[in-house]
Amino acid sequence: MGTTEPEIDMRGFNPDRAITLTSVYRAGDPHQLAEKWQDLYERMADQEVGFTVGKGHTIEAYSPDGEFILFDFINLGGGEPRGYLVANNDTIQLIDPTIPPEAPQQTAVALSNALNDLFILGAVDEIKVHPVYATPGELRGQIEENIRTYCESYDFELIAQEPVSDRTLLLGATVFARTMREPPLWYDKLEEG
Repeated sequence: MGTTEPEIDMRGFNPDRAITLTSVYRAGDPHQLAEKWQDLYERMADQEVGFTVGKGHTIEAYSPDGEFILFDFINLGGGEPRGYLVANNDTIQLIDPTIPPEAPQQTAVALSNALNDLFILGAVDEIKVHPVYATPGELRGQIEENIRTYCESYDFELIAQEPVSDRTLLLGATVFARTMREPPLWYDKLEEG
């Protein structure tokens, strides 16, 4: 997880939910994976801010310097509730190895992959795309242009983000949309454990 420990102070924001994207090197052993992130989660718990991780997505990094954890925090407070907010993150390393990584098709597949979980739940209103990408410098401009073009072509709101790294290649997004229909929540199926 690098040599510097991230500063954690969530008390001012007080999130209700979080979506995580974790990139870990050699994540095959669950105990090793737990050790990597336990300290971070313990320090977050020390903040005494209660939030639920609604979705956690893990990908395997190509090298140790490709490790990171990204939290997209959601605060549900304020305003009059309007329907349901549905969120998802899906980020992948390589879509089609037969075409260049900066090809528009790579971006379209990665962003569509993130959006499909929203669409299957009927969340198609007020779509917001927060791109999650890592790219070497020479590809950055073209990939950012592909993201802009994709969002404009479907009239999605693009919330511009900086790349998470310039040492690896990742492409995806955290996406949000609203629906007036109650999505299946399956709260009755949850068990403590």
